[in-house]
Amino acid sequence: MNIATFDEFDIKVDRELFEINVFGLVNLTRIVLRHWYENNYNGHIVINSSILGKFGVPIFSTYAASKHALHGYFEALRLESYFRGIHVTMVCAGPVFSNIVKNSFSGKHGEAFGGEHKLFEKSMATRRCANLMAIAIANQLEEVCVSIQPSLALVYCMQYIPQISRQIMCKFATKERLRTFRD
Repeated sequence: MNIATFDEFDIKVDRELFEINVFGLVNLTRIVLRHWYENNYNGHIVINSSILGKFGVPIFSTYAASKHALHGYFEALRLESYFRGIHVTMVCAGPVFSNIVKNSFSGKHGEAFGGEHKLFEKSMATRRCANLMAIAIANQLEEVCVSIQPSLALVYCMQYIPQISRQIMCKFATKERLRTFRD
C-alpha cells in the first residue's frame, strides 16, 4: 500500500508497488495456468484485491491503481478460461485490521510509512474477513466485496452513482483533511 498524495510519489515507488501487487501475481498465475492447461486440470484462482480496486481514493493512488490492474488482468482471464474449467474469484476486501499501515510505502523510494493501524480505526477483524472470503471461495463467487460500513456503502455508491459520489468525495477530500488523515 502507499500513503502519499499523487504529486509526492517517486515513479520508483509506483513500479515497486506494481511489481509486488500485480506482476508477481500475474506471473505466478501464468505458470500455474500453463501447468493446468497442459494436464487438462480444472482450477480455481482467488485474487485478493481491495475495495480500492473499484475506485480511486486520495492518498492511495498507486495502491488503488495496482488493484485496478488486477481487475483488468483477471477479468480477462475469467472470460478466457471459463470453458477450460478455470474459475476466478476476485475478493475486494478492506479496510481489514492488519499491519498494512506499518508496512506501507511512503511517496519516497525505499521509505516505509511506518505508522500504526490507527489509520483505520473502523476495520474488519482479520478472522471475519477470512471467513467471508472462504464462503465466497466455496461458492465460487466471481467477485465479492468484504467490508464494513460505511466503506461498503461507498463501494456501491461509487459503482452505481459515480458522478454524485465523486462530487461528494471532492468536497470532503481537501488537502488539509488528507494530510490530517495520513498523519
